[in-house]
Amino acid sequence: MHRAAGAGASFAYAADFRLGGPSTSFLMAFANIGLTADSGASWTLQRLVGYAKAIAIDLMMVPRKVEAAEALELGLLTTVMDDDNKVLMAAQQFAARIAAGPTVAYAQIKRSLAFSATHSLADSLALEAQARRPRVPRPTTPRPSPRSSPNANRTFAVSS
Repeated sequence: MHRAAGAGASFAYAADFRLGGPSTSFLMAFANIGLTADSGASWTLQRLVGYAKAIAIDLMMVPRKVEAAEALELGLLTTVMDDDNKVLMAAQQFAARIAAGPTVAYAQIKRSLAFSATHSLADSLALEAQARRPRVPRPTTPRPSPRSSPNANRTFAVSS
């Protein structure tokens, strides 16, 4: 059984990808013990399931166990494996795939998505265009500064 409750669920919600198995479940238990959300749950949960539909507020104020199938439907999980014993291997393989990919592009994709969530289409298109501009590669060897050149400490006289 894989259960994420309280802060554990909050940390899972902050991940870009969340894989689980048939017995995976989530529980926002804070209200059950007279506490408010912590660990970022108030921010991440509503971005996953929506505040407008009252799903986030329902899960926070009236805590209940959310099983794997519903978690997938709500967006709390991105993938549900058919067997709990396959989750770890699938997660490791997925992580290796992401790590071997174009990490700079992934970072820009995440930046663009976060930006676009609170900006207009025009602003988002401008950010995308800026991100697609070719970058000038930086030199891999340091250039000598004027002080480190062979003539840096010499004095030259100019005769007229």
